[in-house]
Amino acid sequence: MPNPKATLLAATLTCAAAMTACAATPDSSLADELPGCYRASDATRYQAMQVELKADHTYYAEHQGHMGLWESGIGVWRQDGNKIDFSRDQVDDKSSLPSRLKIKHGPEGVTLHIPNGGILWEEPLTIRSCDGVGWQGTALNRKGAPPAIPAGEYTFQHRFAEHPSMPSVDMRVRFADGHITVTNTRPGTPFPLGVVAEGQLRWNGNVGRWIVARTPADVEATEVGACTEGPEVVDLEQRIYWTC
Repeated sequence: MPNPKATLLAATLTCAAAMTACAATPDSSLADELPGCYRASDATRYQAMQVELKADHTYYAEHQGHMGLWESGIGVWRQDGNKIDFSRDQVDDKSSLPSRLKIKHGPEGVTLHIPNGGILWEEPLTIRSCDGVGWQGTALNRKGAPPAIPAGEYTFQHRFAEHPSMPSVDMRVRFADGHITVTNTRPGTPFPLGVVAEGQLRWNGNVGRWIVARTPADVEATEVGACTEGPEVVDLEQRIYWTC
């Protein structure tokens, strides 16, 4: 006749082993949710980060820092429970990611939280589309410009590179046939009325910025915008025209 206590102990051990195995197995349904593009920006520090987690478990990441400095990296990612670990294969300049991000579920779906320390952010990385003008440097593992803005007239905000949080004026910006014209329509501002900048809208791959190019050399300039002697910069995604 079987021993009831032995039977109960065997069942308990079997259950405990099953629970341990389940706990050690990553959530496969979560892994299916993770591939995509995650973006965040800290408006108070004028920084932005975006990470594309690819379905083949490679990634592309980019960090745009204060005053337009940017860096990027590519490598391999893997899920470890409720965290993502990164193994960097290549980093331009310096690291653009911590080695690990925490996965959280929120009202907008999966978000990636950057641990405290190192680069500080006010927002988590939330999943958004990778399509657009947000990639400032090496776009999706290949050199080249992100999509330009469609032809037409837009309202851009002017910003001073030395005082990026200082309020300024709106500018009327027109794009047509690769040409850009920036016009001030408000009197009583630091700018004269009329056209304040004009040239070809060109992508400078050396610094990863759209510029107002006046000469062919501007496209190869290694210093642009801010208070350099290089061409002026326009941020097509944020609709900002930068000057010194």
